[in-house]
Amino acid sequence: MAQSYRIEKLEYNVANGCILRCDQCDHLAPFFGARDAEFTSSITPENFARQLAQLAPHIHAGSFWILGGEPLLQERLLDFIAVLRESGITEQIGLFTNGLLLANQPEALFQALDKITISRYASRPIPEVAIGTIRRRCDAAGVELSFFVKTHFRKTIVGERNANAGQVNTIFQTCSNAWSWHCHVIQDGYLYRCAIAPLLGYKLHQQGLVGRDFHEDDGLKLEDTPGFADRIRTYLESSTPLESCSYCLGCVGKLIEHRQMSKEEVEQQTWTRGTIADNIDRGKCFELLLRWRLLGQR
Repeated sequence: MAQSYRIEKLEYNVANGCILRCDQCDHLAPFFGARDAEFTSSITPENFARQLAQLAPHIHAGSFWILGGEPLLQERLLDFIAVLRESGITEQIGLFTNGLLLANQPEALFQALDKITISRYASRPIPEVAIGTIRRRCDAAGVELSFFVKTHFRKTIVGERNANAGQVNTIFQTCSNAWSWHCHVIQDGYLYRCAIAPLLGYKLHQQGLVGRDFHEDDGLKLEDTPGFADRIRTYLESSTPLESCSYCLGCVGKLIEHRQMSKEEVEQQTWTRGTIADNIDRGKCFELLLRWRLLGQR
């Protein structure tokens, strides 16, 4: 039997929407709503189980993270976790959440998880009383709790295609999402090396910014076939940028102070107005390029 390809972590979005409206959310969570029902309809425990059954014989993840959007908006969250545990694709199951709904979740959720990471956003802090409750409940259930403090977001997604192929390549080769943070995600029968890739082509097409929805082109179709582990390795280690990379600034976008958008900004789809020239941090781009070329660091 062929050996599984081992990776650091995998992710799955159990919800695309969120209760927050964070400016520059790279999952575009504030812009997902009722009009996206057809796109999000595949997010079910049954479909998740089928995808894991195809993938688990060929890949093993050190940890598997359930996230979104805001994952606690998913009514069948415990079913997703149960399916994941049964698949055997990982031994460590984590939940990545903004934490605002966490303190009042059922005890079964804490018992089902190994890890919880909370993003603590400067513009929408979690009350300290809730943090204390969460700590106690995690301690009682033996859940490893960590916090990811975010005072700034980096500008990432733009509404225009970057026609500079060399710049696109530089952005991709120095992108921590692809090379360091291992934000590999599965969605609707495909494996993606980047968490942005399964969403961006769809949203660009929805807004009339591209002629076709290319998001599946950026993924690797799941197959339980001989040699699939080798195809996974080739895909995840490829040095060729995805089509999504032409609309993404990776780790070289400008930093902005974390804030919540207004309802009007969300309705106006303000993310589509971003341009390369206005949002790229050219100094950061040059720094990361030198580090990659001279030291081989990503």
